[in-house]
Amino acid sequence: MLTTLRVSLCKARCLHIRFLYTGKKELSPLVAYQKKVDDNELRFDQHQHHLMLQLDQLWYQLQNYEPSSNAQSSLNRLKKTNDHSKNDVLSTVVQDILSETWLLCFDEFQVTDIGDAMIIRRLFEHLFANGMVMVSTSNRRPDDLYYNGLNRELFLPFIPFLKKHCQIYDMGSTLDYRLTGTDGQVQTVFDARKPSTEREINLLCEKLIAPHTPQPQELDVMGRKCYIPWQARGVVKFTFQELCTKNLFSADFIAIASTYHTLVLLNIPKLNIEHRDQIRRFIILIDELYNYYTKLICSILVDDVREIFTPLKDNKNLKREDLMSMDEFHAFDRTVSRLIEMQSKEYLAKPKLFSKKVQDEWSKL
Repeated sequence: MLTTLRVSLCKARCLHIRFLYTGKKELSPLVAYQKKVDDNELRFDQHQHHLMLQLDQLWYQLQNYEPSSNAQSSLNRLKKTNDHSKNDVLSTVVQDILSETWLLCFDEFQVTDIGDAMIIRRLFEHLFANGMVMVSTSNRRPDDLYYNGLNRELFLPFIPFLKKHCQIYDMGSTLDYRLTGTDGQVQTVFDARKPSTEREINLLCEKLIAPHTPQPQELDVMGRKCYIPWQARGVVKFTFQELCTKNLFSADFIAIASTYHTLVLLNIPKLNIEHRDQIRRFIILIDELYNYYTKLICSILVDDVREIFTPLKDNKNLKREDLMSMDEFHAFDRTVSRLIEMQSKEYLAKPKLFSKKVQDEWSKL
């Protein structure tokens, strides 16, 4: 897999260079990678996908690159450092961090990427040696970080190092603080199995967009086009299949969440461990909606949002230990909690956050 990954990265890095010198329009790294997956030339791998997403962002930035006025000052600063610092990028990064803060806070600390796993100990050795204080939460105990990850034996020395420099507290609470203090709920989740649900949601959508008529739209996502089949007056509508079974990525979900104030999501099904890609996309989607205070109206094919993904309940032969390496299993508790909170009056009353691009467009009106 590593050989395939290196080949994929090399090809992706060449895309922009080939475009510059040949003038030939090339696919972005992420689209090129996904095409190879679709053509069965490569097998989908979440670590490769993560790297391709980063390369895609870099590729898009290069398309519109203009030299920064700070570039020369950065070069001058590097020239003043000694040879050891020049050869150690981490030292430079650490000094940049320490020049701004002495306290780092991480929400839901996790390690899922082989590249992160290999570099993380050296990074924290530098940080702790220079007096950095870290406060973090995590869904996993330190011993379970990067569980069953690729070449995990190379990561294992970091665990006792982390324990040595940090005090570990097991919160051990069954109380979900997202749900405390909520003053009742508004019906925004409907049973898709009821014959009346489709009509109820359609009437609700008509009220939200009146007097406008829904139209399709395309969002620009890092040089790609994200097709929106139904939108009007800040409301967008998709089926679960359209959003979570297609080749959409976190950047697409960020664009949707930061552009529209309400998402109508239809026919969320019962998910199981065979639907890992769909589960991952759904988790990311809900996270981004939550981050931008986007309102969610949805219909589900189960009795309650808590029943969307319950692998231990659905498969009696499975044990919790069997799912330790499945990050989606650990993250889905957060998704359920957010789905419940997003029905509360408090959440619905929160002012919507929009992307800077949308805000700039509105300021011109």
